[in-house]
Amino acid sequence: MARAWLKQLRSEKSLTQAALASTAGLKTARYSRIEAGYCEPRDEEVKALAKALKQTEDFVRSGSRDHEKKEPKKTAVVAHPATAAVSIPISKPPVAPAVAPKGLSAANTHGPAAAGPRGDDLSDAKNFSLMPPTEALTSGALSPTEFRSRLQQHVAFATKVLHTSKVKPAVWVAWRDFNRDAQTLLRGNDPAPAAPVEVKPAPIPRIIVPPKPSAPASENPTSRRTRGNKNLFGYFLEVAEELLPPEKFSALSKLATTAKTHKPELGFMKHFKLIAEAELPPNEFSAIAAETAQRFSA
Repeated sequence: MARAWLKQLRSEKSLTQAALASTAGLKTARYSRIEAGYCEPRDEEVKALAKALKQTEDFVRSGSRDHEKKEPKKTAVVAHPATAAVSIPISKPPVAPAVAPKGLSAANTHGPAAAGPRGDDLSDAKNFSLMPPTEALTSGALSPTEFRSRLQQHVAFATKVLHTSKVKPAVWVAWRDFNRDAQTLLRGNDPAPAAPVEVKPAPIPRIIVPPKPSAPASENPTSRRTRGNKNLFGYFLEVAEELLPPEKFSALSKLATTAKTHKPELGFMKHFKLIAEAELPPNEFSAIAAETAQRFSA
């Protein structure tokens, strides 16, 4: 809660905040926070301000000017059968100084209040130990408008804490989490739209036929006799027709036929092998070549 009495008396005396702070031996920023109600003045600060303003310490704390409104003591006349009337002074009971509201009451106008006389001064970041009011994240009996206004005030103070260096790590993390939760409530708890996930199609499995085991050396003469006049390129064409899909084999054959018309000296089968090597994936071409070599050497 702002200490309007300090501001009013300072204005009456034509003093600026800087001038009054200098007279009381305080920093201008520190006095500004005290006058605005952001923090509680320490005992030595109360004494210094009372001396500078020529007021009592109670006035600095609560704005009470009882010393200026002293009323004459009232006397009560007590009748006694044997003696004359006796005057008994009656004094008023002392008035307790008003205590500035703390916690959520102070936060309604000036952000979260300090929990004690020390540890609440953000200008002294190393000793700042004020934790966020997590109970402020629930609306309770507040209307939606009041609840939103209170959250905005807490977020403003939390932002100051997060942008102040040398704040203790545990305190900084607590204010960061509090600020995140408060911001979520201010956004209306609307979950952020999920980013679209690009689903890539699964790769098409390629069937690779392992090469057949080599035939014993004793069988080679007979196999060579049954092989006839088919050369390596002929076996390659044969294996490609067996392993490749019909449409792919047909496309390669058309390309080989076209290439032969431009360069007939190589022949169709040689053109087919060269085009297959250029067009097919390496693993698919290697499988055909391995099977071709196996059959040719059999």
